[in-house]
Amino acid sequence: MSQDEPGRSLPSRPASGDASALNQGGMRSQNLSVVLGQVRARGPVSRAQLAASTGLTKPGITKLVADLVARGLVRDGDTVPAPGRGRPSVMVHVDGSALAFVAAELNVRTLRVRLLDFAGRELLRDDASFAGSASPRAVLRSLVQMLDHAIDAEPARGRRVAGVGLAVAGLVGTGSGRLVTAPGLGWRDVDVVGVVAEALQRREVPFLVDNVARLGALAEARLTGLDDARSIVRIEAATGIGAGIVLQGELEPGVAGYAGAIGHITVTGRGPRCLCGRIGCLEAMAGIPALVRAAAPDLADGTSRRRPTPAQQVQEVARRVDGGDRQAVQGVRRTATWLGRGVATVVSLLDPEHVVLGGYPVLLRDVVLPVVEAEVDAHVVAPDRGGTQLRTSALGDEAALLGAAEACRR
Repeated sequence: MSQDEPGRSLPSRPASGDASALNQGGMRSQNLSVVLGQVRARGPVSRAQLAASTGLTKPGITKLVADLVARGLVRDGDTVPAPGRGRPSVMVHVDGSALAFVAAELNVRTLRVRLLDFAGRELLRDDASFAGSASPRAVLRSLVQMLDHAIDAEPARGRRVAGVGLAVAGLVGTGSGRLVTAPGLGWRDVDVVGVVAEALQRREVPFLVDNVARLGALAEARLTGLDDARSIVRIEAATGIGAGIVLQGELEPGVAGYAGAIGHITVTGRGPRCLCGRIGCLEAMAGIPALVRAAAPDLADGTSRRRPTPAQQVQEVARRVDGGDRQAVQGVRRTATWLGRGVATVVSLLDPEHVVLGGYPVLLRDVVLPVVEAEVDAHVVAPDRGGTQLRTSALGDEAALLGAAEACRR
């Protein structure tokens, strides 16, 4: 989190004569982060292996690991015999006992909260739904109650809750943290950070908010074996469609935090009106509402109170596809064609190493992925898609929540 985010205290400024101390402190902090990242990604791991993978000296690794042990972030585990006559190695593990993080997601008609320890183990889950007509203030009040419950929960006792991360299904500016627009929610210019941070202020818990697609991309980059990839784009295809861009392991937010709003690129001059008010947006052609209209139009009937949630609609579409329902299969393919054209645009612009599809393509993978691949192959000029690899998310619908926790760990 940046220094001006709510809940994060500002560091004191060193005297001008302390510049070298500041540089050394910054380097040590960076090395601690690197070592901790290696333990989390590859652990359990020996100190010799950490020295080899980081390029740091063995004495330096020993001191850094001791620091991380003292902070309760890693622990020593089993001793492993060395090959030949070498000294045995004590393996270093992630220690999840000292810290906890609260991850939350605000999506269309749903609120989800998870309490995770530092090792990523889930300690508590709490899900709730709300009416589409509910006001932002009422929804945020419910969210704060759920966050309070997670922080006070039995599994959190004995641990320091070190951060709360919130993933929101809307356009979020990184500078202000305000929810600029969330067409699926029907919200515009909502001070989510101000409302939630004020409620959490008495707890002195750092808090951050970001877009679901970006936080999902962060989780994908760090938790699925893609941590060495140079560039990853995760496309979240849900009620809305957005993308998170990860370059060299770090999120690329753009100038003001709006990078990845691909749901509102124009893919056709016709089609239904998008929730943003425009015609021909990718979101209007390939979001969950379009999927349901094409594959199971009866699910879109009725009032918003009686209508299934977007997640329930996708589950029912998947059930019909598995049962061989012809309309469902053809509708999914038609929707996936538009999604594939959007993906092709992203590949042409960014030439990423990996494109990961989240949202409904995960549940409908067997139908969606081949169609998307065919559209990308047909519309990307670069040979072999420029080397881009396509896959569906390994994290399912938990990606944004896991990404929110990852962002808090920084």
